[in-house]
Amino acid sequence: MLTQRKQEVTESFGCDMHALPPGYRFAQVEIQRVIGEGGFSIVYQAFDHRRKHTVAVKEYFPTAIAARDGKGWVMPRNAFLQPTFDAGQCYFHQEAQILGSLSHPRIPRLLGYWRGNGTAYISTPLFNGQNLKKRYAENPAMVNETWLKTLLVPLLNTLGAVHRQGCLHRDISWDNVQILDDERPVLLDFGSACFDNGDCRSRTDIVLKPGFSPAELYCSKGGEAHGPWSDIYSVGALIYTLITGRLPPVSLTRCIEDNYRPLATQHVEGYSDGFLRAIDHALAVSVTNRPQDVAAFARQLGVYFADCVSG
Repeated sequence: MLTQRKQEVTESFGCDMHALPPGYRFAQVEIQRVIGEGGFSIVYQAFDHRRKHTVAVKEYFPTAIAARDGKGWVMPRNAFLQPTFDAGQCYFHQEAQILGSLSHPRIPRLLGYWRGNGTAYISTPLFNGQNLKKRYAENPAMVNETWLKTLLVPLLNTLGAVHRQGCLHRDISWDNVQILDDERPVLLDFGSACFDNGDCRSRTDIVLKPGFSPAELYCSKGGEAHGPWSDIYSVGALIYTLITGRLPPVSLTRCIEDNYRPLATQHVEGYSDGFLRAIDHALAVSVTNRPQDVAAFARQLGVYFADCVSG
């Protein structure tokens, strides 16, 4: 649905009724329109009057438990949900800390973090282009081994840099890979990210995406450890989806009965056996059967990997 606002056509998302209106102003940041939503946030395009350019502003807004009153204040729907709301806001603050600690040209740079309206906000650069899911929907025929390797070189080098800086992304999917106008990918949405210090499994607000999420992310206690191999599974699922046009079987279901058909046994036309075996390796259910770091995965795929934090 398209909605006309102040002579500007903007896309209306499901949570648009809860969103801040165009023209709403913080100190130097002015909201222009809603550009996305997730289970825990609303994302706006905004104009930063101090920096004199457009930015992305992410607002903590857990749609299942929160509401906005007539003055713009965000609050849990009832008092029993207050602890859950507060815990999620703490994780949102952690996302800002993670973005502030990471340094790489292909991940969002933290421009600002502030509290207001009973909630919190993160400001980052606004990237052009479109996400990989939309790009694929427009032109699935573009996908071949050469194209995938061209995509994977910057994507895996970016992910490797994230891991070397002590962070796990834990939500890699084709929704969170933005393809810029220069055809290089940016890794977005660190809302499920954590510092790789052994505490990742204590988080309860992690976004789980069937097909993309490895089995260990479904277990908040016990189960196998989270690590670089968790993100490697998601990248493997991403490649699998782009090649086949369908998601791989849900990892948690595979723990009960593994009905995954290895790509290498299907002899997919136009793809080398080594490339397909690398994807199958990344999609192993057990963490010990996957590549343990991005460098090893890149070698198996036959793509260049730089052991540095450059773009």
